[in-house]
Amino acid sequence: MDIQNQKYEFSLEKFYQNRSIIRTISPQVLESELQTEKYIIGPGDIFKVSIFGEVENEFEAPVLPEGNVLIPTVGVFHVSGKLLKNAKEIISQALKNNYLKAEIAVSLSGLRKFRVYFTGEVKAPGTYFAQGSDRLSDIIEVSVVEAKQPDEVTSSLSDWADDTNIKITHKDSTFEYYDLSRFYRHGDKSQNPNLKGGDIIFVPAIDLKKSYVIIEGNVGFQGIYALKKSETLFDFLTRVSALSKKSNLENIIIERSQN
Repeated sequence: MDIQNQKYEFSLEKFYQNRSIIRTISPQVLESELQTEKYIIGPGDIFKVSIFGEVENEFEAPVLPEGNVLIPTVGVFHVSGKLLKNAKEIISQALKNNYLKAEIAVSLSGLRKFRVYFTGEVKAPGTYFAQGSDRLSDIIEVSVVEAKQPDEVTSSLSDWADDTNIKITHKDSTFEYYDLSRFYRHGDKSQNPNLKGGDIIFVPAIDLKKSYVIIEGNVGFQGIYALKKSETLFDFLTRVSALSKKSNLENIIIERSQN
């Protein structure tokens, strides 16, 4: 493999040529119940309001583009940016003040969709729809469908992608780095975060100035991989899913460069 001649820079032209807007998964497909103390309300979320007692009524109240929710005969309330728990309390209290002898139930019946941006060493860069229950891995997995010749594509990341150092930048310019390989190998959800509206997901190329490994031979996992600090051969092969019951570790040949 000719490392020096390999081109792996990200092209903005390619980004716009492959720009696509899709839904990641069907609405309301959740891995667990929403946590009211963590989910942040935004435009497009839909509340269901039920009133029981002397007055019987049930209706849906969407969060409008300006971040307000309109409750008929009660008023307009700004809930965008608030935790689900607090938004429900605001709506419930306003209804209780208006319907003194009624029982009030407020729930979230629909999740909003928002845009996230998938960039870097990926095969189908572009804009994707997501919702609050979607994680980083959901975007990466669904983008396989958008790649060229999807029947032949098993990963939406390029051969030069470093999935141990994925950067997610939020709308407020804060950012974090994630090692997605730990989620796929060990089920570590802390390395597979839920996405937020406007997130920019950047998958970097493997840094050739740092440690890397090239796997060659008659195997299905050929390619170039980033080598993590203090990682042993066994740890590395395990992380990249290169080991199986049929693996013969006695036939591994290691060649090291002099650099």
